[in-house]
Amino acid sequence: MRFLIPSSAIALVVLTGCPGSEGPTDDVIEEREWATCTDNDDDGVCEEDQDCDDSDPEVYLGRVETCNGKDDNCNGVIDEGLPDSDQDGICDGEDVEECDGKDNDGDSLIDEDFGDADGDGIADCVDYEECDGVDNNGDGNIDEGFDADLDGATVCGDVDGNNVDCDDDAAAVFPGATESADGVDNDCDGLIDEGGWVAGDLVITEMMVNPSAVGDASGEWIEVLNASGKAVFLNGLELRDSNGQSHKVTSDAAIEVGAGEYALLAINGRPDQNGRVTPDYVYDTIRLSNQIDDLEIWVVDAAPTGDTSTMVDAVSWDETYPVIPGASLVLEPGYIGADLNDTNDYWCPGDYAWVLGSDLGSPGEANPPCLGFDHDGDGYSVTGGDCDDASDEVYPGAPEIDASVDNDCDGDAEYGPVASGEVLTEVSELAVCGVTYMDASDTRDTDGGTVEGYEWSVSSKPSASSLDDADIRNASTSLASFEADADGTYEFEVVGVDDGGARGAPAKITVEVASRTDNEDPVADAGENKVATEESSCVSIGGGLYNCTSCSNKTFSLDGTRSSDLDGDSLSYTWTVTSGPGTLSDRYSDKTTVTVSGATPTPGGRGVSTVFVDLVVTDCMGATSVADTMAVVYSCLDD
Repeated sequence: MRFLIPSSAIALVVLTGCPGSEGPTDDVIEEREWATCTDNDDDGVCEEDQDCDDSDPEVYLGRVETCNGKDDNCNGVIDEGLPDSDQDGICDGEDVEECDGKDNDGDSLIDEDFGDADGDGIADCVDYEECDGVDNNGDGNIDEGFDADLDGATVCGDVDGNNVDCDDDAAAVFPGATESADGVDNDCDGLIDEGGWVAGDLVITEMMVNPSAVGDASGEWIEVLNASGKAVFLNGLELRDSNGQSHKVTSDAAIEVGAGEYALLAINGRPDQNGRVTPDYVYDTIRLSNQIDDLEIWVVDAAPTGDTSTMVDAVSWDETYPVIPGASLVLEPGYIGADLNDTNDYWCPGDYAWVLGSDLGSPGEANPPCLGFDHDGDGYSVTGGDCDDASDEVYPGAPEIDASVDNDCDGDAEYGPVASGEVLTEVSELAVCGVTYMDASDTRDTDGGTVEGYEWSVSSKPSASSLDDADIRNASTSLASFEADADGTYEFEVVGVDDGGARGAPAKITVEVASRTDNEDPVADAGENKVATEESSCVSIGGGLYNCTSCSNKTFSLDGTRSSDLDGDSLSYTWTVTSGPGTLSDRYSDKTTVTVSGATPTPGGRGVSTVFVDLVVTDCMGATSVADTMAVVYSCLDD
């Protein structure tokens, strides 16, 4: 289409097209008023008039720029001045969202409609893998890049933080691996070389329950002995008590304890604060009570086939244990075992300082023998006066059998009398209930002293016999005797004592006693009846009434020694008050007394207390006589 250009338009073109000119001449203006141009898109601006796209009616010089990917105002710039959130030169209305971590389209959302596997608000395409047991970047793999040894386990573990590869530099170490005896926690369960733990592999041998050098919270410690016969590792073991306290041994380094070696576990690891001990491991969350408490060592093995728990050792203590402030509880070294350390008899207080100025005990070392324990079985301990607790021939009062040894711990090494003994009774007369005589008069003191005394004792007897040392008659003289109460073999020892108090080597005497089938019953004789009279008084108080005073109680002697036995057997006695106000002093002796209560007289008359007493005698064969009864008549007269 052709059209005339208005003169004003011609004038504008001329003015802007000729900078610095003084304007067009009239001839030129007139000529441009009749000029024509072509406007192909009917937007009122033709190409000659700077319509930069004469085929698009929405593009021409002077138009307002809109977000459409065009140079609407023909200034050579597309969509200028319009919002462009990602600054990529494309305005938001024309831009499309890309997976680049930016808000491309200006809708305030970033990477919308793109996958987000872990739900953290970051699209997979720009997310990165974290060590958390989750597929963060949506590639189907979990924690890739965190398995350095390529054993299939990562240092991240699962989403709950479990099943962590405890050594990502070793392909043989991962959760669920087979445990090997290599000093390594192969299966990452906290235990090292587990699988063979049994009760008694570790034994609690010493405990500082009540320290004095420092407070309990800093000075408590526990000593254990590896009694398994092989190296063990403390890693993963649990300390527990019945009060619910517990602690699991956790350490990045292997805590190895060799066979027969000790390990020290302390509540504080600083020697300047803990009473001067250097522990192999420092624990917490468990305390040792001074009075009543217990301590257990457990192994909990979380194996693929199921958890197994083993209590390796346990100790409990109460007020019967020798807990002394400033001294450890020490297990007697001869009684080390998972069961033996359960007995208070085998524990003693520590008795020397391990370093100058410390409390008493032997932390981390073999325990010294308990001074209060009888190690040689001679009946005496060091604290009981035994001057050599390794020899059962040395103790207070022991026979002096070696002139080079102080056997009796009196400070002198000497040689006591050499005892000699024999049986005097004829063999034919050695029978049950018979009296056997033994002689030690040939005992001699080889040091030139004199034998001043003798000590007889029973060393063995038949199982049916109740004979003991107290039944030996004249046991402190050279001539002693006894009465056998059962047939069989009796053995006696006699020791001579010299003028210096030294006891010599004992002599042994054996007596074979035969049984007896015949026996005569004994005869009881309680003695004559007893009669006594005392006086009291009755005082008239008027009206035919009297106030009478009772006689005092009176004691009568009773004698059963006239009882007899045709066989000559010894007799035992039993006295019994069968009636009356009487009290016996000794019911089982051949002689006794009976105290009779005094009666009350009548005015001008008497009161009488009558007591009847029975005596039964029994011979050593068990035969018993018929009781013999005697009467005690005690009269009280009004004077």
